[in-house]
Amino acid sequence: MATFRMVTIGDSIPWGQGLLEDEKYDAMVKAALAPSHPGGMTLERFAHSGAVIGAFGATGVPQAGEVPGSRPTVIEQCDTLLTPDTIDLVVLDGGINDVGVAPILNPLALIRSLTSSGVECGSERRCVWGKS
Repeated sequence: MATFRMVTIGDSIPWGQGLLEDEKYDAMVKAALAPSHPGGMTLERFAHSGAVIGAFGATGVPQAGEVPGSRPTVIEQCDTLLTPDTIDLVVLDGGINDVGVAPILNPLALIRSLTSSGVECGSERRCVWGKS
């Protein structure tokens, strides 16, 4: 039987910042799925604390695990997958490091910030870049 391959990509949430190995949610998913995969399972975790989605905002050298850093980005993590056709399950989460906490706590502040920088937001909750 083939080994079930599981890959985790993203930021501190899928990395499991501050958690013990068996407390991380990808490890819990692997443990839950293991009985149904007698051929075995592998878990490859590329996620790490501080990762951003793409090149925008990415600085410094790639960091590993608990060390917060924007790199490798989620896209760079995806690029490291040499044989994606052999992956059975991808656990993916990311974005909080791109958005930040302030817009989540006060989304209206983000809209005001966008409109002051030339973005027009209409009543339909859509934004159009470059409007004067």
